[in-house]
Amino acid sequence: MRLERDGDRVRLITKGGNDFTKRFPWIVEAALKDCQKQFVIDGEAIVRGVDGYSDFNVLHSVSFTL
Repeated sequence: MRLERDGDRVRLITKGGNDFTKRFPWIVEAALKDCQKQFVIDGEAIVRGVDGYSDFNVLHSVSFTL
């Protein structure tokens, strides 16, 4: 996933070009807290399960909150 911030605008774009900005609002909130106003981050979004391994199902759960 690629995170793009330009001022107050943040977008989350998948490698397939889909806009997932509304799907992961907590990532958008975190990006807006950064003091840098313009940046791009390319990486993977994961949620660690209780066993310490990434849990794909939790990441895509609508009920997931931090």
